[in-house]
Amino acid sequence: MRIDDKDDAHIRTLYETARTAGIDFFDHADIYGGSMHHCEARFADALQLTSSERDEIVLQTKCGIVPSQGMFDFSYAHIVAQVDAMPASTRAIQTVIG
Repeated sequence: MRIDDKDDAHIRTLYETARTAGIDFFDHADIYGGSMHHCEARFADALQLTSSERDEIVLQTKCGIVPSQGMFDFSYAHIVAQVDAMPASTRAIQTVIG
């Protein structure tokens, strides 16, 4: 989700509208939002999902593009480094990593 320029209320409205329409899949990437992991953190911080709410959705994030080097890196080391770099707010939404 490209939500970097949205305030918390707008993000919650987008999320609630999507859920009402039956959407339960939300897509992120580590590069969305102009800085690494920004949109993932915005999503988590704005929504503050309960564990039961989190269980009702699929939250996908991806990595592999390295903007600073203009390349792709799908190595094990890069993927693990990006997971480790995820902000605490993202981890707080109780995402299963694996």
